[in-house]
Amino acid sequence: MAIPTKIDNLTEYDNPAWYDAENNWAPDDDYYLTLAKRIGGPVLDVACGTGRLTRAIAGAGIAITGIDLMAPMLARARALSNNLPISWIQADCRTMQLAQRFRLALMTGHAFQHLITNEEQEALLTTLHQHLDEGGRFAFEIRNPMDCDWMDTDWEKWRTFTDEDGLTVEVWTKSTYDQHQLLEYIEFQRKVLETGVVHEAESLLRYTDVEQLNTRLNKCGFTVVEQYGNWMRHPLIYDSPEIITVCQR
Repeated sequence: MAIPTKIDNLTEYDNPAWYDAENNWAPDDDYYLTLAKRIGGPVLDVACGTGRLTRAIAGAGIAITGIDLMAPMLARARALSNNLPISWIQADCRTMQLAQRFRLALMTGHAFQHLITNEEQEALLTTLHQHLDEGGRFAFEIRNPMDCDWMDTDWEKWRTFTDEDGLTVEVWTKSTYDQHQLLEYIEFQRKVLETGVVHEAESLLRYTDVEQLNTRLNKCGFTVVEQYGNWMRHPLIYDSPEIITVCQR
């Protein structure tokens, strides 16, 4: 099956309440919160979603701005802010023009992989470079393509969660890979067991190996200062599950 490359790559984020019910605080959040405390603010949280990490950083007394392209995600982020001093901005991270520079920019949740082309990746990196202080850091992670078996999968149950109304939702996924383009096309079905209603979504992810990634970072004016293979900060090796990067302007 050929992978469709022209899709609405944001349908996975149409339901912010479900997103929060499905995605809890995890080791990656601990890593980025610790990093923000070490480097300090102001911090820019790129593709902040509903702001789980953004709120935690603000709660630690660090100045932070959250940007996202999805208005429903930002609306929920604002509603959950509890008067924390956070600036929420709807913007495209590739073209944003903010009237501020930052000491640290974060892009979590493998959001970098939604940038499908080299040009999109470089547009983001160039824009972030312009928004960072001299010596400022950009921290993000991608999945390591060397840890991927690149085998298509049929429908399989991925996980189950309970939504805010107490309904049980099963998440089913189907993946199609293009190893030459390093793309993964994922179809989602979220089935509400009590009602039988099925919600469909799709996502297209780009994989980038560490050599290409570091070359692109250097091209856009960044120097890699830290790189890890998992959230315990173990060294990055050939088949590490993650490529976790901190680079400096």
